[in-house]
Amino acid sequence: MDRHGFTFIEVLVAMLIFTLAALASLTIVNGSVRAVRESKEISQATWLLQNLMAESESKLEGQGIDKACKDKEEGKFPAPHENFRWKKECYRIDFKLSESAARLQQQMKSGEEDEASDKENQMLKMVLQIASEYITRSTRELHVEVIWQQGKTTRTIAATSHVVRYDQQPGIPGPGAPQ
Repeated sequence: MDRHGFTFIEVLVAMLIFTLAALASLTIVNGSVRAVRESKEISQATWLLQNLMAESESKLEGQGIDKACKDKEEGKFPAPHENFRWKKECYRIDFKLSESAARLQQQMKSGEEDEASDKENQMLKMVLQIASEYITRSTRELHVEVIWQQGKTTRTIAATSHVVRYDQQPGIPGPGAPQ
């Protein structure tokens, strides 16, 4: 008997193999599309974050620390980025050089002190106090976040920068000194 063509079982097996291959390809394509979309959103968020950070640093440089540094701010980006929100925080960094020096001094103390070293210690404490206040007044930590919804997941990208303005007046104790 001469056989020509395929049996029904052979056709069903071939269709099953084709269907499985098509489903696997579809899953891979869906994963690729999702990865590209997520990558695009991360790139947009990074770009928005960089712009927001640059704008904030520019304000701190142009307007000064006291005017431009607000504790907390937040908002939404305008179209076409309305799916993204932002948060900005500007912190004062409290440097405590005089307290650190006093602790160090306590550790180094040995025996009685004479009057000269006592005056020296008071002078050192005053200098460190002035330096602490100056550095604290001149330095801010700027933290910026961009937040968006990716499906059911909230995503965030953040950056932190430190801004130092050396044009601040040092607080020199004494009568008539600028504060």
